[in-house]
Amino acid sequence: MKNWLLLMFSLLGILSLGQKADAVWQGSATIVVDTLTDTLDGSSCTLRAAISAANTNTAVQGCPPGSFGHDTISFGVDGVILLTQPGADDYNLVGDLDIWEPLTIVGNGINRTVVDAGGIDRVLDVHPTTFPTEQSVILQNLTIQRGQTDGFGGGIRHNSGSLTLQEVVLTNNVAETGGGLASLATAVIFNSTISDNQADRGAGIAQLMPDEALHIIASIIDTNLAEIEGGGLLIEEGEAEILNSTITLNDASFGSGIMNKGDTTAVHVTIAANGLESNSGHGLQNEPGAAALLLHTLFAANLPTNCAGDWTQVTAPVPNLASDNSCQTFTLSNIQPLLGPLQDNGGPTLTYMPEADSPAIDAGDISLCVEVGTDQRGYSRFHTANSQCDLGAVERDGALLIYLPVLVKP
Repeated sequence: MKNWLLLMFSLLGILSLGQKADAVWQGSATIVVDTLTDTLDGSSCTLRAAISAANTNTAVQGCPPGSFGHDTISFGVDGVILLTQPGADDYNLVGDLDIWEPLTIVGNGINRTVVDAGGIDRVLDVHPTTFPTEQSVILQNLTIQRGQTDGFGGGIRHNSGSLTLQEVVLTNNVAETGGGLASLATAVIFNSTISDNQADRGAGIAQLMPDEALHIIASIIDTNLAEIEGGGLLIEEGEAEILNSTITLNDASFGSGIMNKGDTTAVHVTIAANGLESNSGHGLQNEPGAAALLLHTLFAANLPTNCAGDWTQVTAPVPNLASDNSCQTFTLSNIQPLLGPLQDNGGPTLTYMPEADSPAIDAGDISLCVEVGTDQRGYSRFHTANSQCDLGAVERDGALLIYLPVLVKP
């Protein structure tokens, strides 16, 4: 487990994972999608054709050729792109959209650019690149929905390299493992919503490989349903680092909020109301041999308890709050956090705002408060030598900053 004093430097640097320029091949191309249809014939530049042009560096249909660099796909039209080519291959001809080269896809907004698989397959399959460099795929400002597969990743299967989701919604996807996202490599989730996905294991997100990392920042994982384990998150192997995020209303037989079998760090995270439908799974279930570091977290009304499992390698060196006494070593236990409803309190995702008399307010440790500049919404966390920050994902008296999303560029 990393030294928690170094934690914030690690978390603040992870957005650079999607920013690496290609070390060997130079140049890039921008390909503009001009239709909502899903074909590989005709004169229009469909999304499928644009991805094929980026994969092959040749003109495809009405799309210009990609380059031997990190290409970008943008959209000249708004609406739902419904995938209509049934079948299964890895060549982007039918079924899901196959990405084989470094690529950024920039939508026009989560309500304006929607990629919908219609249940014919998963939505996106990110493969190892043929470049002499690591794969890098960035998705921004779009919704990915209604993917379905009997295997890994109903919304996205991420096989190699780095994947960055920035202001992305993954919703209503279904898989055996990883309903929203199955990650077999390194992934960064930023200002995003992972909701209403289903799977046997890891309904929201499944992190599956050792020596790989999942980073979740300023995001919400909610209302996902796993038949077996990991309603919100399944950390099967590898590391997970979660900062300024909310995990809520997820269900599973085991690990309704988080099923941790790896190494998980949570900083300013609100884990609330998981397991309500099944009355099982808990907020955090920590398996034998798994490690967890909890800093300024807030657990509320998870069923049947907030925390469960093996607590041998769980550490909580600064204040954390739980509404019952199931989270061993917490300094604030069996205390109701007094949260408002899940709603739009500002920022790009839904949050729980602490009420004015919440014991989570000003309960933080100043040494960690100083390292965390904003909350889940992007509002500042006020802290001075005499005033600590709040626990959980939201700072009640945080000041609204001018919201400038961090643009991740190749």
